[in-house]
Amino acid sequence: MAHRGALRCLPSVHRAFVMPRYWFRAKRIGWGWGLPLVWEGWLVLLLFVALLAAGAFLFSPAHSLVSYLIYALILATIVLVICVLKGEPQGRR
Repeated sequence: MAHRGALRCLPSVHRAFVMPRYWFRAKRIGWGWGLPLVWEGWLVLLLFVALLAAGAFLFSPAHSLVSYLIYALILATIVLVICVLKGEPQGRR
């Protein structure tokens, strides 16, 4: 395994193949992730908001608040799992 300092001498093109590409940056203070860094992260965020809005029509909060809250919780859990898998590790900054 190469020493971490050895990565600095590689051209930036080669570093892209060695360094992981995070979709979300870790927050500087506290726990969690900030705005997306790359287009894949923006796509996840856009889909989350669109599906949350679509859920308001599918599970009208006025008629079935519990169903809508369960739907929103499932979506939030999926986004959290994606952030854990594709985001910058916590405590890295």
